[in-house]
Amino acid sequence: MFVKNLENVQGDERDYILISTTYGPDKSGKFYRRFGPLARIGGGRRLNVLVTRAREKVHVVTSIPAAEFSALPPVEQGQTPSAAWLLFAYLKFADDLSKVFLPAQDESTESEVVVRPSHSPSKFAEALARRLLQEKKLGSDVHWGNEGFCIDLALRPAEQDHAVGVLCDCARYAAAEDPVQWDVFRTGILENQGWKLHRLWTPHFYRDPQGHLKAIAAMM
Repeated sequence: MFVKNLENVQGDERDYILISTTYGPDKSGKFYRRFGPLARIGGGRRLNVLVTRAREKVHVVTSIPAAEFSALPPVEQGQTPSAAWLLFAYLKFADDLSKVFLPAQDESTESEVVVRPSHSPSKFAEALARRLLQEKKLGSDVHWGNEGFCIDLALRPAEQDHAVGVLCDCARYAAAEDPVQWDVFRTGILENQGWKLHRLWTPHFYRDPQGHLKAIAAMM
């Protein structure tokens, strides 16, 4: 994770990028187009770098009134658009996309299992995910997050982001120098980030599979 201003974003890449414009109306409701570094020479190039840093998804948070960018005038022929115009065009683009995709997401009730690439894949976690989908109609992401703090099974609660995770005793333990110390540290970090975790040891699961499936579903 990194936090940078517009001038310092260069060749950085992340799976997810959160863009916050920080510009907004004053106490009286007046909006001034004072865009600092964006208005300087090369501001358009800086903006282009910023909006192309995400590998998977960009989240845009803005306090700029929608009226400022919803009725954007076209650029006159032969003129180069200013950085402010490009910013407004990008905000309008993001706003238009949200209106297209959000209703489709709200109407969709189909759950699915997504298996993400991992250096330590777990066939058990994959099989568990498919069984939860089949019997409990719960979608999930298998191998969610980076390798060091990977959650073997990240469930998808309705109307909220991932918050429930299942940790299994899988191949990942063999790669740790001290499995116990690593697991305690990983669990603490994830819980501090708001995850509700279910610890699942495979011998226990095989003794009472329905009981564990019911316990996992009850966490949603």
